[in-house]
Amino acid sequence: MARATIEPASTPAGVLRGASAVLALNGRYIGSYCDTAMWRAGLPPQRCPVCLIGAMNIAAGLEPDNCWPGNARDPRVDIARRAAEIFVTHVGIGRSDIGLVGDLADWHDGQGDWPQPTDEQVQAALLSAADHADRLDAQSD
Repeated sequence: MARATIEPASTPAGVLRGASAVLALNGRYIGSYCDTAMWRAGLPPQRCPVCLIGAMNIAAGLEPDNCWPGNARDPRVDIARRAAEIFVTHVGIGRSDIGLVGDLADWHDGQGDWPQPTDEQVQAALLSAADHADRLDAQSD
């Protein structure tokens, strides 16, 4: 199976489209940021099957398990966090009681009130949110 090797994205829309490419190339992983068994066995984490958050992180040039700390002084974290915020709002999955990472993880993994989305639904949501991010960017110009 081919594995993702992509240039880090510099916009939220780029992160969302990049995440779609990462999932298509690496495969989807449920239950954690990435397949840690493959990571421990020596496969670079950017090439392991990943969850939605892991895919966004790789697309932004981060390790898959970055959880976007608010005090990070890394523009890649800011871009990944903004992409995630756009995704959550666009898809309508935000719940303030569990936070951004929790919202994404619950939706992706089918936890709480969410049925587990199919690979196709995740891909469609990422690409739709990327188009939405483009429109938001165009409005701000």
